[in-house]
Amino acid sequence: MQGRWTLNFALLLTAMMLAVAGCVDRDDTADDNGAGGDRTVPTPEATETPEPDPTPVDDPPDAGGWYELIVTDKTYPEEKTGEQVLELAEDADRFQELWNWFGLDPAGEIPEIDWNENVALFAGTGESSACPLVLEEVTFDEEDRFINVAATPDVPEDTMCTMDWTPRVFVIALDAETLGDGELRAGIYDTDAIDGISPDDGEVVRE
Repeated sequence: MQGRWTLNFALLLTAMMLAVAGCVDRDDTADDNGAGGDRTVPTPEATETPEPDPTPVDDPPDAGGWYELIVTDKTYPEEKTGEQVLELAEDADRFQELWNWFGLDPAGEIPEIDWNENVALFAGTGESSACPLVLEEVTFDEEDRFINVAATPDVPEDTMCTMDWTPRVFVIALDAETLGDGELRAGIYDTDAIDGISPDDGEVVRE
């Protein structure tokens, strides 16, 4: 009797040990239904997303070095209001005369121009008071002997350009060698307008 009890006790002890071993070896990550078990899953450390390097902005293309805007202002010869006026200065005296005629600041410093290398074009026109003209570029057609001053309105966001006429003058230094000798004509064109500002044939600025 005692031997049978001893055997039963040994069998019970062995079964308990096997049960404990089974609990240790069991994969607790999921049960048969796919539910998560009791295993602790480590939380990955947060990492900062690196910010991209700023894209370098190229310098704007230059004008080829043949012209330079000296000054622009909202002034005009009084007797020419409503008209387009283009005049060329090829020396300091004529430049001073045109500077005064256009009503540019008499107290301001008169720009210094090398008259051996340059001439100066006064290009006067009209613009909407709400949308001022901005000089886009100046090109020269050597075959037609034509200086084209291209401008475009600066239209602020959510702004309607008014239909009034207010003055605008661009004073532009031009390379004399590029223009050469002989007759010259010039015109101002609004790049956003179909008909432009100037007549197709422009105005004679040097005969």
